[in-house]
Amino acid sequence: MARVIVLGSNFAGMTAAIAVKKQAGRRLGMRNRRCRILIEHMMRTVTRLSRQHVAAMAVVFLAGSMLPTATARGQQAAPQDTATHRVSTVTLRTGGLVQMRYTLNHRAPLASEHNWTSGFQVTRVRLILDASASDRANLLVRAGVDGGGSFNIERAFADLHFGTTQLRMGQFYLPGAGELYPDPERTLATDYSPTGFTFDVGATQGVMAVFRPGRWRAAAVLHSGLRSGFAQAGAGGRADAAATVYLERNLVGDTWSPFTQSSSFRGSPPALKVGLAGTYQSGGKTGDTDSVKVLYVSADVDVKGSGWNAFGQFMYQRSEPGEGFGIESGQTFDDMGFVVQGGAFVTQNLEIFLRYDQTIPDGKERDPTISNGTGTHDFRTLTGGLSLFVLPGRPSARFSVDYQYMFDAQTTSIVPAALNASVFPSTGPQWALRAQFVASF
Repeated sequence: MARVIVLGSNFAGMTAAIAVKKQAGRRLGMRNRRCRILIEHMMRTVTRLSRQHVAAMAVVFLAGSMLPTATARGQQAAPQDTATHRVSTVTLRTGGLVQMRYTLNHRAPLASEHNWTSGFQVTRVRLILDASASDRANLLVRAGVDGGGSFNIERAFADLHFGTTQLRMGQFYLPGAGELYPDPERTLATDYSPTGFTFDVGATQGVMAVFRPGRWRAAAVLHSGLRSGFAQAGAGGRADAAATVYLERNLVGDTWSPFTQSSSFRGSPPALKVGLAGTYQSGGKTGDTDSVKVLYVSADVDVKGSGWNAFGQFMYQRSEPGEGFGIESGQTFDDMGFVVQGGAFVTQNLEIFLRYDQTIPDGKERDPTISNGTGTHDFRTLTGGLSLFVLPGRPSARFSVDYQYMFDAQTTSIVPAALNASVFPSTGPQWALRAQFVASF
């Protein structure tokens, strides 16, 4: 819009300049032939514009003049000029992500299904718009397409900043995601672990207050429930009431930026963070909410050095489903899982990594048509591979290859069959070989 407004302003200025030069030429008797020729050429150019062009430019110019004047971050407001209408715009940052992958999977299949799956897949496409009118307010919208081809509004929130306090309102990811906190282009392996997908807190809608006193960071959230996303009131998939608290401590260093990605490039300063999160929610008392009570707890530690990293997370979830879940009302399930991973750069751009994760269900049998599986056995995964970073010291473009071996059957676990996690329905072990390129800006 700002560029179009400038075009409208130039049009108005050009017209005024033509009139001034024409009057000056008449007063001087058009003694300068070159000036007269130039003026006539400019007049012919203006008259050649169609009425539609003139009308469109006028509308754009008038619309721009009605925009509220906002000072860009770090700049002073420009003085108003009656000859040229200046409109300061908000600071707009754009971003995007494309994740392309080839997967080869072999498994113990279900009846009448193939045991091999292979092919290319665009696992994620994202577009991010982040606008700020000042240092105290910004708006972010992130939309994306997942591997299944469905379009989603993943984030849509407004932030207000008051010193070390931040207030967020809208749809956002809950704090305490641990392994899933870094964006997909900043993960260690080609994707998050199956255990991470199982215990993903997901996106929700609500209000979150964040406090950053020194090396501490704390958050308190009132929201619509774990993984409720854009489930509007009355649409199901929500809780009657849900609250989350999160507390983390930066033990080494004065910045939180090293923890926005899993890798740690050579030359990076040391960093160490510990975090603890808890969520409680209940539903079924109002219309179309999920009749289940959930207690979720997560603890993680993240360590980084010059060219190496290590991470560990433990997750626990206690759920008490009510009516409509295919089990006896009042029965509880205590599920847990953990992830440990580490990586090291063997050259400036080449990183090797290894990850182990395990999902440990309660052991009580569940209805597989409602749950991800019967939930009677663990699900263990070992993943190893390497990544080549195209831009030294930046995760913006990366080639990755990894091998993921899953020791157990998916149908007897609580791990979902997730395409992005390369987990397919199986009655026994399975493995996946993945090659991926991811680019972001």
